[in-house]
Amino acid sequence: MTKQRSRVHALTFAALLSGVLAYGQTGNRLPNVTIIATGGTIAGEAATSVQSAYMSGQVGVEALIKAAPTLSKIATVKGEQISNVGSQDISDEIWLKLAKRINELAKSSNVDGIAITHGTDTMEETAYFLHLVVKTRKPVVLTGSMRPSSALSADGPLNIFNAVAIAGDPAAAGRGDDELRCEQVFSWPLHETHSRFGVQRRLRHQVTACRHSLHL
Repeated sequence: MTKQRSRVHALTFAALLSGVLAYGQTGNRLPNVTIIATGGTIAGEAATSVQSAYMSGQVGVEALIKAAPTLSKIATVKGEQISNVGSQDISDEIWLKLAKRINELAKSSNVDGIAITHGTDTMEETAYFLHLVVKTRKPVVLTGSMRPSSALSADGPLNIFNAVAIAGDPAAAGRGDDELRCEQVFSWPLHETHSRFGVQRRLRHQVTACRHSLHL
């Protein structure tokens, strides 16, 4: 990732987040955001808070929401559980179920945006699939984590908070499907070609650089 591109992503994230926080503080109606949980490390659990070994997809969406109590200050949040698996086990069936539900929610006037919790192994593939089949200009944001929910330094709650902030911001509409990682927003499409693997490699490079910069 070039320094210029990284700076653009960081500035975009800061602008979107500051906008939704300001919106929430003006006394206007809070946006309605639905969190759809699919599993992954963000829903993972270990025997202790300092144990590195863990199982993905052990914690439900309601527990994820409770772990980020300040969500109520920026949005009216509802949770739905589509699946609870490690993202290496995301199947075509789960993809189709997820896409169908997003399109249903997007038609509702009571839903302003959608945040999806997902494992990092196949988040790029899911984002690309949704970019092709989801028919809405409402924000759809995917987020995950590098550490399980039971970790002493769990990063999931902040990532969920930021994903909901973006999903509830009208300025994020029409950007395609967004991925939120390391407090940076990656929007689809990212590549001018129609090569799925070209897009995947480019995004993986950006995320890898982000991980190293934060010593994750």
